[in-house]
Amino acid sequence: MPLVANFDEERGLTNRQTTKTIVDYVAQDLGSRLMVDQGVADDPNYRTEANRSEVLSRSSLDA
Repeated sequence: MPLVANFDEERGLTNRQTTKTIVDYVAQDLGSRLMVDQGVADDPNYRTEANRSEVLSRSSLDA
């Protein structure tokens, strides 16, 4: 990653600005898709989020 950091630094971009570029967004998306395809990560969807919220609300009632 030093080459990427040097490239952005030469263009005068801060780390925060770099993470808001289209190229970074696409790279993050592709990285996430590869992780899902390889089975390293779960595919996030609305059902996952809804289930997680339901479990959290149930656990707070039990406490």
